[in-house]
Amino acid sequence: MRRYIPNGLTLLNLCCGVIAILSDDFYTSCILICCSLFFDLIDGAAARALQVSSDIGKDLDSLADLISFGLAPIMVWFNVLNSDLKYPMLIVPFVASCAALRLARFNNLPASSDFIGMPSPAAGGLILGMALLMHTEGADFLPILTYGVPITAGILMVTNFTMISLKGLRTNRMRQVLLVLTGLAFIIPSFCCRPWVLLSGFGGYILFSLYYHFFAAD
Repeated sequence: MRRYIPNGLTLLNLCCGVIAILSDDFYTSCILICCSLFFDLIDGAAARALQVSSDIGKDLDSLADLISFGLAPIMVWFNVLNSDLKYPMLIVPFVASCAALRLARFNNLPASSDFIGMPSPAAGGLILGMALLMHTEGADFLPILTYGVPITAGILMVTNFTMISLKGLRTNRMRQVLLVLTGLAFIIPSFCCRPWVLLSGFGGYILFSLYYHFFAAD
């Protein structure tokens, strides 16, 4: 029975992503994507704790992530934009394609303590943060951010940049410091400008990862 628990959590991740896409309520979709992130965080931990890791579980996790973080956040972004223009519509398949390529590549890379390219949950969180800001400030808020954030997230998913992974934090003090700074970048804005929390948090993760890639990697 225990071998079904991690895959069940992964399917909950997928189900939350699907319902987030189908939901007509903005905040419901946001909450469901956050629930997907929670299940994504614990399914791997459950598999390792129960010693039931498998190739099927790894592939299932990638398929769920494609829905929950490669498609759901950009659909929420597009629905907030509510535009008849054609080029915003092209951003949706672009981001989804980048997520699919990133996840397919991840499944075929050797195990590592770092990510190669931006992980899809971080990209999804960044896009969701932009959607939240657009919902709060208006869909036409700073077009350079409105369109630049999802495009940048898509590009970063398919780059070869080394991005910090939680798996490497226990043995590397630099990464521990960067994690603390990223956490502060996520928490501090919540006291003064809540719509910026997701953007600042995941934006901080990107900046510190890029710093690590160029200046602090072993």
